[in-house]
Amino acid sequence: MNVSSFYERVNSKCSKRSITSGSASLYQTRIIDKRTLLKDRLLDICVLFSSLLLRIYRPSTILVVSENTLPEKIAVLASNKLHIPTIRIQEGVYGKSYVPGIIKVNMLAVMGPFFKSLLIDCGVSSNMITVTGQPRYDSLFQRKMEKSCVFTKQELDLPSDKKLVLLATQPVSDDQRWALIYSVCNTIRDNSEILLMIKPHPSESNDLHEKVVHETQIQNYMFCENMDIIDLVNVCDVLITIHSTVALEAMFFEKPVITVNYSGQEDIMSYAEEGAAIGVYSFNELTLALDKALHDDYLISQLRKKQKVYLHDYLYRIDGKASERIVTIAETLVYDERCI
Repeated sequence: MNVSSFYERVNSKCSKRSITSGSASLYQTRIIDKRTLLKDRLLDICVLFSSLLLRIYRPSTILVVSENTLPEKIAVLASNKLHIPTIRIQEGVYGKSYVPGIIKVNMLAVMGPFFKSLLIDCGVSSNMITVTGQPRYDSLFQRKMEKSCVFTKQELDLPSDKKLVLLATQPVSDDQRWALIYSVCNTIRDNSEILLMIKPHPSESNDLHEKVVHETQIQNYMFCENMDIIDLVNVCDVLITIHSTVALEAMFFEKPVITVNYSGQEDIMSYAEEGAAIGVYSFNELTLALDKALHDDYLISQLRKKQKVYLHDYLYRIDGKASERIVTIAETLVYDERCI
């Protein structure tokens, strides 16, 4: 689910409780049209323009997922001028080296206890942070509970007699992507037991993937760029990625996860460090790691135990109610004297 989709979900729940809400995306097109103005005055003029829009629509609260993009920075600054409460919803994961920067919103809705502790260690007041879970995953919970929405291998026209390995790439440097794709294709190329499903990130082109496939001469693969990532995670036997949040989705479906890091640097996400995934740090480790992820029942059971703990720390509860918890924050802020 993309950002605008979970904005819509939270906005819908707000309206059911008579809370008028908005997000930066509601004003984005109007604001970006003003980019042709003089650069030195752009921010001030856009804040003024956004303030006029907010006076017209007068939302009870504003939702953002960042304070760094121009539309959201403008929305927050304009909201502050009009004393309209603002909530920043954590969109993606970040690691121990994260620096929060200047925070101008009234409340941070974070995905799990880990992120609350990290922000407090960075000097953010605990009163500004509420653990809600990730609203994007409300639909994930519903899809898992409503089994009619979770497809099987046969329904997706995938072979039932093959082990399905899902490679989820992401927009990192070309060197990192090449090393990941090459090592996976080269490892799986001669294993007739496996079908490799390659799922590029939506922001990636297939050019590099296709080049590597040609170089390695792998035959037992398929590109899945037009297939739903959740369907693929649900049917796969193993997920391989670098540090994508798809790993969290795979853990929710209790799938073994292999994270690949050939950079020589510390892992950005602690999936492997905390035992929720198998970490691979050199080409020659991948074959053994993949074999264990597919066949070592004891290792798989241990991974699942660690994954449950990890998911709670990083995503709190995947129970379909994260959006409701954010709406509860909005209700509280509407009547908070500090925001009036």
